[in-house]
Amino acid sequence: MPRIVTKFVLAEDQLPDFTAVCTRKQDLKMRVWRVLLCDNSVIFDINCSMKQPHNTQVGRQVLTINLAKLTTITADKSYDWDAFRYELRDAGIRPVTKRQEFSELDKAHNVRHNENIYHRRSIVEAIFFTLKNGFGETLRTRTWFGQFREFVLKGAVRKVEHAVRV
Repeated sequence: MPRIVTKFVLAEDQLPDFTAVCTRKQDLKMRVWRVLLCDNSVIFDINCSMKQPHNTQVGRQVLTINLAKLTTITADKSYDWDAFRYELRDAGIRPVTKRQEFSELDKAHNVRHNENIYHRRSIVEAIFFTLKNGFGETLRTRTWFGQFREFVLKGAVRKVEHAVRV
């Protein structure tokens, strides 16, 4: 965190040891970790899974927790699932999700999308790139809870770095 150390005029030896952070993060409840992600339109939740569920299932789980915060969802074709799309509409959320093109009707649906709104999806991809580039792709923790906390901590540090840059 060189930019944070510089911004707050700290020496690296003034930062807590990594093991102290790891021990302390185990003490905090899940709801506290989610609070670290709030009040920001960039990262508002994280999903971790020890398996590889389909994107529609992950999307449904993350969005169900955060429905009150959302008005529009932009997602790529891997989130194309009519039942999920109908659930979002029923909750008053506008799904801007491309369809997998199996028929001419699917192609017609994709043409109707407002590309300016759909392009907002690139913000998410940029965040993924930033997190991977800045913190690496490897997780050090092995448990689901530890991985969730590690992701949230990376997201929170990214938010602080972003605020420091502004």
